[in-house]
Amino acid sequence: VCIEGVITTTPGSWGAKGFYIQDATAGLYVYQDAYTGLAAGDVVRVQGKTAVYNNEFELIDLTSLVKVGTETLPVPIDVSPAQVNDSNQGQIVSLNEVTITNLQEVNSYGTFEFVAVKNTDSVTVRVDNRTGLTYRNFSYENGDVVNVTGVSSINNGTYQLKPRWANDVVLVGEGTSPEDPNPDPEQPGNGTGVFFSEYIEGSSNNKAIEIFNGTENKIDLSAYSVELYANGSNSITSALQLSGELENGDVYVIAHNQADATILSKADKTANVAYFNGDDALVLKHNDDIIDVFGQVGVDPGSSWGTNGETANHTLVRKSSIMVGDANPDDAFNPAIEWEVYTQDTFDYLGTHTMDSIEPSNGDYIRANKTVAKVGETVNIKGHISSNSGTIKVVDSNNNILLYDRLKLNKHGKFTYHFKVPAIKAMYHSETADIQVIIEYGNKRLSESITIVDSKKKGPKH
Repeated sequence: VCIEGVITTTPGSWGAKGFYIQDATAGLYVYQDAYTGLAAGDVVRVQGKTAVYNNEFELIDLTSLVKVGTETLPVPIDVSPAQVNDSNQGQIVSLNEVTITNLQEVNSYGTFEFVAVKNTDSVTVRVDNRTGLTYRNFSYENGDVVNVTGVSSINNGTYQLKPRWANDVVLVGEGTSPEDPNPDPEQPGNGTGVFFSEYIEGSSNNKAIEIFNGTENKIDLSAYSVELYANGSNSITSALQLSGELENGDVYVIAHNQADATILSKADKTANVAYFNGDDALVLKHNDDIIDVFGQVGVDPGSSWGTNGETANHTLVRKSSIMVGDANPDDAFNPAIEWEVYTQDTFDYLGTHTMDSIEPSNGDYIRANKTVAKVGETVNIKGHISSNSGTIKVVDSNNNILLYDRLKLNKHGKFTYHFKVPAIKAMYHSETADIQVIIEYGNKRLSESITIVDSKKKGPKH
């Protein structure tokens, strides 16, 4: 028989170089080990023999395979656990709001299974280690409520759902949103975030720290806090939980209560965290996550950081090219990299901050809120495309797909997407690995690179 359809899985995820293929009416597994260079989204015309293996319908003994184009993957069919059956065998389906039960590893390579339950219905979900998702790096546990996407399949009479890559199992509440009514404050608009934008360490008590909101959204400051680490301490010397709201593009100023009147006139808050000297570190947090650090926690540099004593008796203003904070409290701090330095008691820039726009001239862009992320951390992606549809995928350095999804765009072509960073095979032998986030729409493509590190290991220095 001759069949034409789109490849819906990464070839080799279930052995050899086989893959699932789907057209407008049906899907099936193509078992083959001869043809290379194929990927999910390729449209192929294949000829071979039909067969049944372990009750699953397959195409085997291929006599030809020709790639005739590419297209976006089919929209998954929403089904209940009981509806994973012969009517959709070989097709991409989704289970919504099912509970994980009986989670267990089934072989020494990391392949695992769980039973997805909703009401009185259930179905087995089998995740093959060759998809890149293993029992070791699976983020969820029994009792979690998830959405699961994958191939409807059967093995020796037992119906099962087979996820294709890491984001095919998503905790309810994660994923894309066309217009998020409660946007994650760390989500970057035009690549930006929330970070320290000015630091004043002047004469006497003239001290202040400024926080900038570049998220393109108003943020709830109650999710943010500032911590002071004095004299190289690893323990918090003073902390301040923020409150109120901060508009996009606005700043929040924290000052010493005995600072100059010019500083106090621009301050939103006076607090003990502003009782710092040039050798102290400051940390900005969103909930429990560090999103920016001034200085280096646990290190006493003497009287100041910098080759010319920049953090003592100076005003420092974040360079306008900086779009996101330094979230690593352990990396060496060189203020010259990200900060402009002004003379002592310069207050002219306090109360406002300027940040460069980094949208391409055609208005289409993609930005991640972090370029280095730990396994298990959430990465937020935001962007704009001049199209009414598009896809997002995350690939490793060998172009293996770790995540694939359709974008949900608002009426202006903007999108947000967030995903948890998966562990990948390359990290079994290295502390770090690179992944690439790719947006495709029409014949256009945007990409952003991210370095991932094991959460139990220290990441690369900025």
